[in-house]
Amino acid sequence: MGKRILTFQISSKNVHESNLFLRKLWSELNKYKRNGWQYNSYRQNNVIEIGSSNYGDVSFDYKVKGCINNIYFKNVEEDDLEYIKRAVNDAKKINETITYYCEIDFPLRSRCTTLEGLNTRFYSEGERTCIRLEIEAYSENDFKYLIGKKLEIIRAIISVYFRKKYILRDFKVKQFLDKPEELPADNTVYDYNFEWIDSDDIPMTDEKEYIIPKDMVYLVDFIIKSNFYTSQIQMMINAVQAFFLASTLKSISEEDCDCTKGCINVANAIAVSALEPLANLESIPNSKCEYCGNTQFHVLQKMRALINRYCSELHTKYVMDNYYTKRSKFFHEGSNDSDEYYTGICWPQIDENCGNKMEPPHSLIDYYLFDLVSHIIRRRCFELINDIV
Repeated sequence: MGKRILTFQISSKNVHESNLFLRKLWSELNKYKRNGWQYNSYRQNNVIEIGSSNYGDVSFDYKVKGCINNIYFKNVEEDDLEYIKRAVNDAKKINETITYYCEIDFPLRSRCTTLEGLNTRFYSEGERTCIRLEIEAYSENDFKYLIGKKLEIIRAIISVYFRKKYILRDFKVKQFLDKPEELPADNTVYDYNFEWIDSDDIPMTDEKEYIIPKDMVYLVDFIIKSNFYTSQIQMMINAVQAFFLASTLKSISEEDCDCTKGCINVANAIAVSALEPLANLESIPNSKCEYCGNTQFHVLQKMRALINRYCSELHTKYVMDNYYTKRSKFFHEGSNDSDEYYTGICWPQIDENCGNKMEPPHSLIDYYLFDLVSHIIRRRCFELINDIV
């Protein structure tokens, strides 16, 4: 017999339901045989082609953006018909999940007060910090997919709270077949100074163990238990991920002097840009330009308001004048802090652009900028999470 076309009505109510359905559909299809996927997505009118899979070509249509109306399987082999029908029927039950238990550990000596009612528990085991958690997923592969995505965010959170940059291989994931026994609670109240800025002042116990603040635990718990994030949580995620990227580029510039010119300027620019997601949460309303009618977002005003929350006016001016307002010149014109390169030799030169000051040495990572930005992110996250919980 020839190949078939199958049509199934899904009628998702929103984009979240649609994405959960697609995750569960791929999980169900993988139960019968490994379902590869050649990404070849494009849209024609109200039909979106997902691409080719081992079950044929898959597409869907919609009446409302983000809401799957019907899903189509084309060029389906006869032997796969019943598998697809069963998989689609089961995938519609997006609220039926499997609870997976696991533990993530990474090399950090730490202490953390136990917080009740969370799916996530931090505890220390020798030289490593462990995060015990439970997560709802549709299959083993779906669990691995979710853990991989969430681990990227957790790694970025760690870079802000402990100023450490881990590679993914530093994290070990251990899965439990059944729910593990409850860990003994740590009811010790650890003194955490939220105002620390310099890396040398990171709060630690007398035994030189890093103290994990409760807002970080709540933030990680939000990440673990949620499929989708509120605007506030997403802005916090965007901020820590941008800071992690800046820290990565900083490390590259420190390890390879051939990369210093570009990496340093990009690292400094992205570090200050990490504040923008949180600045977007400032309660400064947008307005309309009285001349052209375009929306004015008041980004500079929001950035200053955010920095002023936790820093002096002098610090705000330092960040804004030296880095934030100069970003566009670097990204749009390639204008560097200095035209000098590191060569092992340094001659005095007059700045050709202005003529009234000396050319600074080759571009340098601004470590104090990184200290200030991570401090502001932590303080703002603390306040936002306190409002949520």
